[in-house]
Amino acid sequence: RMGTSINDLTKMIFQITGYSTIVNYVDKRSSDVTANILDISLIQKELGWKPEVDLKAGIAKVWAINAAAILNTISI
Repeated sequence: RMGTSINDLTKMIFQITGYSTIVNYVDKRSSDVTANILDISLIQKELGWKPEVDLKAGIAKVWAINAAAILNTISI
């Protein structure tokens, strides 16, 4: 089973963008899902699709392409 936690994803985004913020943790709600891991095996089997970049490289690519537009829409 492979997956990325929200904490790891947050750290990855902070590292890639060079920006960070305070992360506020709150108590778990009864409706919260404890884990949600996407399974790409069906699309791999049916269409022969496979990812061309890993998660970190994909986030870095999106940031590189869109950083200026993103930074113009938020207050840091």
